[in-house]
Amino acid sequence: MGRTRNSAPLIKVSDFEYSLQMREAVHQFKQAYLKKALKQHGGNISQTARAIGVSRRTLQLQIKRCETSQEQSGI
Repeated sequence: MGRTRNSAPLIKVSDFEYSLQMREAVHQFKQAYLKKALKQHGGNISQTARAIGVSRRTLQLQIKRCETSQEQSGI
């Protein structure tokens, strides 16, 4: 899959279902985006945060939110 200038992962909209509520679609996109970004950087939080243009703390909070919602939904 392609990359932007700052090496953040590109994710195709076609990877997501249009039958979802927007909130759930955004959540799924965020999960996929973070997963791909972390994989590209070998799980390194600091490198991933730098690549996607957020602080390390923001990335940690986003990861925690994704994990929490997965646990609540039983995924």
